[in-house]
Amino acid sequence: MEHSDPAFLSSSTTIAELNDPQNRVAVRTKTASELALALLVYRLCTLTWLVKLAPHIITFASRLHLSGPVYYIIKRTFFRQFCGGETADACVATMRRLRASGIGSILDLSIEADFDLSDTNANPAAVRVKSNAEADRVLELNMICLSTARCVPGSFAAIKITALAPPALLRDLTTLLQILLDAFHAADADGDGNIGLAEFREIVRSLPGAPTVADPDALAFALFASATSTELSGTETIDFITFADALSVENPAARPLLVSAAGFTTEHLEDYEYTVERLYRLCQYATDAGARIMIDAEQSYFQRAIEHLAMRLEREYNRKGSADGPVVFNT
Repeated sequence: MEHSDPAFLSSSTTIAELNDPQNRVAVRTKTASELALALLVYRLCTLTWLVKLAPHIITFASRLHLSGPVYYIIKRTFFRQFCGGETADACVATMRRLRASGIGSILDLSIEADFDLSDTNANPAAVRVKSNAEADRVLELNMICLSTARCVPGSFAAIKITALAPPALLRDLTTLLQILLDAFHAADADGDGNIGLAEFREIVRSLPGAPTVADPDALAFALFASATSTELSGTETIDFITFADALSVENPAARPLLVSAAGFTTEHLEDYEYTVERLYRLCQYATDAGARIMIDAEQSYFQRAIEHLAMRLEREYNRKGSADGPVVFNT
Protein backbone atom coordinates (compact mmCIF):
# COMPACT_ATOMS: atom_id res chain seq x y z
CA MET A 1 0.00 0.00 0.00
CA GLU A 2 1.49 3.33 -1.06
CA HIS A 3 0.95 6.70 0.56
CA SER A 4 1.89 10.17 -0.61
CA ASP A 5 1.32 11.63 2.84
CA PRO A 6 4.67 12.81 4.30
CA ALA A 7 3.61 11.60 7.75
CA PHE A 8 3.25 8.06 6.40
CA LEU A 9 6.44 8.31 4.38
CA SER A 10 8.36 9.26 7.52
CA SER A 11 6.82 6.58 9.73
CA SER A 12 9.66 4.10 9.24
CA THR A 13 12.16 6.82 10.09
CA THR A 14 10.17 7.72 13.20
CA ILE A 15 10.14 4.09 14.35
CA ALA A 16 13.88 3.84 13.83
CA GLU A 17 14.39 7.01 15.85
CA LEU A 18 12.17 5.75 18.67
CA ASN A 19 14.22 2.55 18.82
CA ASP A 20 17.37 4.61 19.19
CA PRO A 21 18.03 5.31 22.91
CA GLN A 22 19.65 8.61 21.91
CA ASN A 23 16.73 9.76 19.77
CA ARG A 24 15.24 13.26 20.04
CA VAL A 25 11.92 12.64 18.26
CA ALA A 26 9.89 12.98 21.45
CA VAL A 27 11.42 16.29 22.48
CA ARG A 28 12.64 18.10 19.39
CA THR A 29 9.41 20.08 18.96
CA LYS A 30 9.23 21.03 22.65
CA THR A 31 10.23 24.39 24.06
CA ALA A 32 12.57 24.65 27.04
CA SER A 33 9.65 25.53 29.33
CA GLU A 34 7.65 22.53 28.11
CA LEU A 35 10.60 20.22 28.75
CA ALA A 36 11.08 21.67 32.22
CA LEU A 37 7.41 21.13 33.02
CA ALA A 38 7.56 17.55 31.72
CA LEU A 39 10.60 16.84 33.87
CA LEU A 40 8.84 18.26 36.93
CA VAL A 41 5.71 16.18 36.31
CA TYR A 42 7.66 12.95 35.83
CA ARG A 43 9.74 13.61 38.93
CA LEU A 44 6.58 14.21 40.97
CA CYS A 45 5.14 10.94 39.66
CA THR A 46 8.11 9.09 41.15
CA LEU A 47 7.15 10.27 44.64
CA THR A 48 5.07 7.37 45.93
CA TRP A 49 3.84 9.29 48.95
CA LEU A 50 2.52 12.08 46.73
CA VAL A 51 0.77 9.67 44.36
CA LYS A 52 -0.99 7.99 47.30
CA LEU A 53 -1.86 11.31 48.90
CA ALA A 54 -3.20 12.97 45.73
CA PRO A 55 -6.82 11.67 45.96
CA HIS A 56 -7.02 12.80 49.58
CA ILE A 57 -5.69 16.24 48.67
CA ILE A 58 -8.39 16.61 46.01
CA THR A 59 -11.11 15.45 48.41
CA PHE A 60 -9.90 17.76 51.16
CA ALA A 61 -9.72 20.71 48.75
CA SER A 62 -13.29 20.01 47.67
CA ARG A 63 -14.50 20.11 51.27
CA LEU A 64 -12.80 23.48 51.73
CA HIS A 65 -14.28 24.74 48.45
CA LEU A 66 -10.79 25.01 46.99
CA SER A 67 -11.32 22.70 44.02
CA GLY A 68 -10.83 25.59 41.60
CA PRO A 69 -7.21 26.35 42.52
CA VAL A 70 -6.32 22.65 42.80
CA TYR A 71 -7.76 21.80 39.40
CA TYR A 72 -6.08 24.87 37.93
CA ILE A 73 -2.71 23.45 39.01
CA ILE A 74 -3.56 19.93 37.82
CA LYS A 75 -4.76 21.17 34.45
CA ARG A 76 -1.53 23.06 33.79
CA THR A 77 0.78 20.29 34.94
CA PHE A 78 -0.32 16.65 34.92
CA PHE A 79 -3.25 17.12 32.55
CA ARG A 80 -1.16 19.10 30.07
CA GLN A 81 1.51 16.39 30.08
CA PHE A 82 -0.69 13.31 29.80
CA CYS A 83 -3.95 14.40 28.13
CA GLY A 84 -4.69 15.54 24.60
CA GLY A 85 -7.25 18.14 25.56
CA GLU A 86 -10.64 18.80 27.08
CA THR A 87 -12.45 19.40 23.79
CA ALA A 88 -12.43 17.87 20.33
CA ASP A 89 -10.69 20.95 18.91
CA ALA A 90 -7.97 20.78 21.55
CA CYS A 91 -7.44 17.07 20.85
CA VAL A 92 -7.18 17.71 17.12
CA ALA A 93 -4.54 20.38 17.71
CA THR A 94 -2.51 17.93 19.80
CA MET A 95 -2.94 15.18 17.20
CA ARG A 96 -1.67 17.48 14.46
CA ARG A 97 1.39 18.42 16.48
CA LEU A 98 2.16 14.73 17.00
CA ARG A 99 1.58 13.98 13.34
CA ALA A 100 4.08 16.65 12.37
CA SER A 101 6.66 14.50 14.18
CA GLY A 102 5.48 11.34 12.42
CA ILE A 103 3.51 10.11 15.44
CA GLY A 104 -0.07 8.88 15.02
CA SER A 105 -2.88 9.15 17.55
CA ILE A 106 -5.40 6.86 19.22
CA LEU A 107 -8.44 8.58 20.72
CA ASP A 108 -9.71 6.56 23.65
CA LEU A 109 -13.21 7.15 24.98
CA SER A 110 -12.68 5.64 28.41
CA ILE A 111 -16.16 4.27 28.98
CA GLU A 112 -16.63 0.61 29.72
CA ALA A 113 -19.21 -1.46 31.55
CA ASP A 114 -19.34 -4.34 33.98
CA PHE A 115 -21.96 -5.92 36.18
CA ASP A 116 -23.64 -3.45 38.52
CA LEU A 117 -24.09 -4.93 41.99
CA SER A 118 -27.19 -2.78 42.44
CA ASP A 119 -28.80 -4.77 39.62
CA THR A 120 -28.43 -8.10 41.42
CA ASN A 121 -32.01 -8.20 42.66
CA ALA A 122 -33.50 -5.99 39.96
CA ASN A 123 -35.95 -7.12 37.31
CA PRO A 124 -33.87 -8.68 34.48
CA ALA A 125 -36.04 -7.04 31.83
CA ALA A 126 -35.51 -3.62 33.41
CA VAL A 127 -31.75 -4.21 33.63
CA ARG A 128 -31.73 -5.19 29.97
CA VAL A 129 -33.59 -2.04 28.94
CA LYS A 130 -31.22 0.10 30.99
CA SER A 131 -28.13 -1.60 29.52
CA ASN A 132 -29.30 -1.13 25.94
CA ALA A 133 -30.23 2.50 26.56
CA GLU A 134 -26.78 3.19 27.99
CA ALA A 135 -25.16 1.37 25.05
CA ASP A 136 -27.09 3.59 22.63
CA ARG A 137 -25.87 6.67 24.49
CA VAL A 138 -22.26 5.49 24.36
CA LEU A 139 -22.65 4.77 20.65
CA GLU A 140 -23.31 8.45 20.02
CA LEU A 141 -20.26 9.41 22.08
CA ASN A 142 -18.14 7.00 20.05
CA MET A 143 -19.44 8.59 16.86
CA ILE A 144 -18.21 11.95 18.16
CA CYS A 145 -14.85 10.36 18.94
CA LEU A 146 -14.64 9.03 15.38
CA SER A 147 -15.61 12.40 13.94
CA THR A 148 -12.67 13.86 15.86
CA ALA A 149 -10.30 11.13 14.67
CA ARG A 150 -11.24 11.79 11.05
CA CYS A 151 -9.80 15.31 11.32
CA VAL A 152 -6.30 13.83 11.25
CA PRO A 153 -6.06 11.09 8.59
CA GLY A 154 -4.82 7.73 9.77
CA SER A 155 -5.92 8.23 13.37
CA PHE A 156 -7.56 5.55 15.48
CA ALA A 157 -10.51 5.63 17.82
CA ALA A 158 -10.36 2.95 20.50
CA ILE A 159 -13.72 1.45 21.44
CA LYS A 160 -14.74 -0.76 24.33
CA ILE A 161 -17.40 -3.29 23.39
CA THR A 162 -18.48 -3.70 27.02
CA ALA A 163 -19.91 -0.18 26.78
CA LEU A 164 -21.87 -1.09 23.65
CA ALA A 165 -23.51 -4.31 24.83
CA PRO A 166 -25.32 -5.61 27.92
CA PRO A 167 -22.78 -7.30 30.24
CA ALA A 168 -24.98 -10.40 30.60
CA LEU A 169 -24.90 -10.89 26.83
CA LEU A 170 -21.10 -10.76 26.70
CA ARG A 171 -20.72 -13.07 29.69
CA ASP A 172 -23.09 -15.74 28.41
CA LEU A 173 -21.82 -15.50 24.83
CA THR A 174 -18.29 -15.98 26.18
CA THR A 175 -19.49 -19.06 28.05
CA LEU A 176 -21.14 -20.45 24.92
CA LEU A 177 -18.04 -19.86 22.80
CA GLN A 178 -15.91 -21.59 25.44
CA ILE A 179 -18.27 -24.58 25.39
CA LEU A 180 -17.82 -24.87 21.62
CA LEU A 181 -14.04 -24.54 21.85
CA ASP A 182 -13.78 -27.17 24.59
CA ALA A 183 -16.09 -29.52 22.70
CA PHE A 184 -14.01 -29.27 19.54
CA HIS A 185 -10.74 -29.98 21.34
CA ALA A 186 -12.31 -32.92 23.18
CA ALA A 187 -13.57 -34.36 19.88
CA ASP A 188 -10.21 -33.89 18.15
CA ALA A 189 -8.81 -37.08 19.64
CA ASP A 190 -5.73 -37.30 17.42
CA GLY A 191 -4.91 -33.62 17.84
CA ASP A 192 -4.61 -32.90 14.12
CA GLY A 193 -6.93 -29.89 14.35
CA ASN A 194 -9.78 -31.51 12.42
CA ILE A 195 -12.94 -33.47 13.20
CA GLY A 196 -15.26 -35.57 11.06
CA LEU A 197 -19.01 -35.89 10.78
CA ALA A 198 -19.31 -38.42 13.61
CA GLU A 199 -17.52 -36.14 16.07
CA PHE A 200 -19.49 -33.14 14.84
CA ARG A 201 -22.74 -35.02 15.38
CA GLU A 202 -21.78 -35.86 18.97
CA ILE A 203 -21.01 -32.22 19.68
CA VAL A 204 -24.35 -31.13 18.24
CA ARG A 205 -26.15 -33.62 20.48
CA SER A 206 -24.44 -32.10 23.53
CA LEU A 207 -25.28 -28.46 22.82
CA PRO A 208 -27.64 -26.58 25.16
CA GLY A 209 -30.49 -26.26 22.67
CA ALA A 210 -30.29 -29.78 21.22
CA PRO A 211 -33.17 -31.14 23.34
CA THR A 212 -35.51 -28.61 21.70
CA VAL A 213 -34.56 -29.64 18.15
CA ALA A 214 -36.77 -32.26 16.51
CA ASP A 215 -33.92 -34.15 14.82
CA PRO A 216 -30.45 -33.04 16.02
CA ASP A 217 -28.69 -35.66 13.89
CA ALA A 218 -30.33 -34.45 10.70
CA LEU A 219 -29.45 -30.86 11.57
CA ALA A 220 -25.86 -31.90 12.32
CA PHE A 221 -25.63 -33.57 8.91
CA ALA A 222 -27.02 -30.48 7.17
CA LEU A 223 -24.67 -28.11 9.00
CA PHE A 224 -21.64 -30.29 8.33
CA ALA A 225 -22.50 -30.67 4.65
CA SER A 226 -22.96 -26.93 4.31
CA ALA A 227 -19.63 -26.32 6.04
CA THR A 228 -17.73 -28.65 3.71
CA SER A 229 -19.61 -27.48 0.59
CA THR A 230 -19.36 -30.98 -0.86
CA GLU A 231 -21.46 -34.10 -1.21
CA LEU A 232 -20.46 -36.09 1.85
CA SER A 233 -18.63 -39.35 1.36
CA GLY A 234 -17.85 -39.96 5.03
CA THR A 235 -14.19 -38.96 4.93
CA GLU A 236 -14.55 -35.19 5.09
CA THR A 237 -13.17 -33.24 8.04
CA ILE A 238 -13.38 -29.62 9.16
CA ASP A 239 -11.00 -27.45 11.14
CA PHE A 240 -11.97 -25.25 14.07
CA ILE A 241 -12.57 -22.12 12.00
CA THR A 242 -15.03 -23.96 9.77
CA PHE A 243 -16.56 -25.61 12.83
CA ALA A 244 -17.01 -22.25 14.56
CA ASP A 245 -18.64 -20.78 11.47
CA ALA A 246 -21.04 -23.73 11.20
CA LEU A 247 -22.13 -23.34 14.83
CA SER A 248 -21.99 -19.57 14.98
CA VAL A 249 -24.78 -17.40 16.35
CA GLU A 250 -24.63 -15.72 12.93
CA ASN A 251 -25.84 -18.95 11.32
CA PRO A 252 -29.67 -19.02 11.54
CA ALA A 253 -29.71 -22.79 11.06
CA ALA A 254 -27.47 -23.31 14.10
CA ARG A 255 -29.23 -20.93 16.47
CA PRO A 256 -31.76 -23.46 17.83
CA LEU A 257 -28.81 -25.52 19.07
CA LEU A 258 -27.21 -22.59 20.87
CA VAL A 259 -30.17 -20.93 22.56
CA SER A 260 -31.39 -22.24 25.90
CA ALA A 261 -33.45 -20.89 28.77
CA ALA A 262 -30.58 -21.19 31.26
CA GLY A 263 -27.70 -19.99 29.07
CA PHE A 264 -27.63 -17.99 25.87
CA THR A 265 -31.27 -16.95 25.73
CA THR A 266 -33.54 -15.58 23.02
CA GLU A 267 -33.22 -12.20 24.76
CA HIS A 268 -29.45 -12.47 24.44
CA LEU A 269 -29.89 -13.19 20.75
CA GLU A 270 -31.96 -10.02 20.34
CA ASP A 271 -29.37 -8.01 22.27
CA TYR A 272 -26.64 -9.54 20.11
CA GLU A 273 -28.35 -8.18 17.00
CA TYR A 274 -28.68 -4.74 18.62
CA THR A 275 -24.98 -4.83 19.52
CA VAL A 276 -23.92 -5.82 16.02
CA GLU A 277 -26.06 -3.01 14.61
CA ARG A 278 -24.29 -0.49 16.85
CA LEU A 279 -20.87 -1.80 15.87
CA TYR A 280 -21.75 -1.78 12.17
CA ARG A 281 -22.81 1.86 12.45
CA LEU A 282 -19.46 2.73 13.99
CA CYS A 283 -17.47 0.79 11.42
CA GLN A 284 -19.40 2.19 8.48
CA TYR A 285 -18.89 5.70 9.78
CA ALA A 286 -15.17 5.01 10.22
CA THR A 287 -14.99 3.63 6.68
CA ASP A 288 -16.73 6.66 5.21
CA ALA A 289 -14.68 9.08 7.31
CA GLY A 290 -11.28 7.52 6.69
CA ALA A 291 -10.76 6.76 10.38
CA ARG A 292 -9.77 3.48 11.98
CA ILE A 293 -11.15 1.55 14.94
CA MET A 294 -9.13 -0.27 17.57
CA ILE A 295 -11.11 -2.71 19.72
CA ASP A 296 -9.80 -2.86 23.27
CA ALA A 297 -9.30 -6.10 25.14
CA GLU A 298 -11.28 -6.11 28.38
CA GLN A 299 -12.34 -8.40 31.23
CA SER A 300 -11.43 -12.07 30.77
CA TYR A 301 -15.03 -13.18 31.36
CA PHE A 302 -16.13 -11.07 28.37
CA GLN A 303 -13.09 -11.50 26.14
CA ARG A 304 -14.14 -14.42 23.92
CA ALA A 305 -17.33 -12.57 23.01
CA ILE A 306 -15.33 -9.42 22.29
CA GLU A 307 -12.93 -11.35 20.06
CA HIS A 308 -15.86 -12.98 18.27
CA LEU A 309 -17.44 -9.61 17.52
CA ALA A 310 -14.09 -8.15 16.48
CA MET A 311 -13.55 -10.97 14.00
CA ARG A 312 -17.01 -10.43 12.55
CA LEU A 313 -16.26 -6.74 12.04
CA GLU A 314 -12.85 -7.46 10.53
CA ARG A 315 -14.40 -9.86 8.04
CA GLU A 316 -16.94 -7.28 7.02
CA TYR A 317 -14.86 -4.11 6.89
CA ASN A 318 -11.25 -5.13 6.30
CA ARG A 319 -11.59 -5.64 2.58
CA LYS A 320 -8.60 -7.13 0.77
CA GLY A 321 -7.12 -4.70 -1.69
CA SER A 322 -8.61 -1.60 -0.08
CA ALA A 323 -6.47 1.43 -0.88
CA ASP A 324 -6.99 2.78 2.64
CA GLY A 325 -6.04 -0.46 4.39
CA PRO A 326 -7.96 -2.18 7.19
CA VAL A 327 -10.55 -0.31 9.25
CA VAL A 328 -10.87 -2.58 12.30
CA PHE A 329 -7.97 -3.65 14.51
CA ASN A 330 -8.28 -6.03 17.45
CA THR A 331 -5.99 -5.80 20.46
